[in-house]
Amino acid sequence: MGLILRFDHYLWNSERRIASKEVNYTDHMLKNELVKIEWSISNLRKIDAYKNAEELKILEHSASYIRDFISKNQLYSGKIILNLQKCSASELINMAIASFRNSGKHTAEFECHIETDLIIPADPLHLLEVFENLFHNAAESMKNSGKITIILDNRIRKYLCRITIRDEGCGIAKKNRSKIFTPYFSTKGSGMNYGLGLSYCYNVVKAHKGHIYIESEEGKGTAFFILLPVNNSGREHRQQQGENHARLKNKGIASRR
Repeated sequence: MGLILRFDHYLWNSERRIASKEVNYTDHMLKNELVKIEWSISNLRKIDAYKNAEELKILEHSASYIRDFISKNQLYSGKIILNLQKCSASELINMAIASFRNSGKHTAEFECHIETDLIIPADPLHLLEVFENLFHNAAESMKNSGKITIILDNRIRKYLCRITIRDEGCGIAKKNRSKIFTPYFSTKGSGMNYGLGLSYCYNVVKAHKGHIYIESEEGKGTAFFILLPVNNSGREHRQQQGENHARLKNKGIASRR
């Protein structure tokens, strides 16, 4: 039995997202190959499962890899559709940390600095996935022996939420920093890393009308910065109105009462 792999070059759109037609083509092609592998596994089991144990192990691992890839390819490469809700940024961060710890995959420590809680219009499911992706990358870069520092503030602008996720890992080589949000780009040697996680993070943040960028130094670690608009409602909205009125008054154009 032989398996032929064909690699095609695809063009990415301006949002670093692979076109849906090309995703569907790739998934269709992989599903066809998956059917062949699973058919071969079934036949090998019927012939002699014990004698073919090593071959079966390899084929089952390949089938599992392709299944997982198809699933993540559909989730991470497709159009991001948001279900926006008013969310507490600090609560989302704490939920992501709890979920990450409960997974049992990593033992990295967390240090949180919540300078101010902010209400943001967000899709909690997508943002939680973004945070956990970044935690996973941070833990892997430190080989689970370091600390992940998270900072929540609005220092850049009062109505702009900034979330910083910093690790003490190996850092990202300068030549790779401009590529990390590109779909399927990965510097990891593990067979289960598809290079889709950071591309997904980029697309989710962009869909939230936000921005994500990095600072990294080889041998010292990496920091991801996520900027998201704050929900200007209630007390915050009234406070902003007051500031706008004061600004106009200083310019001599505020309405007199």
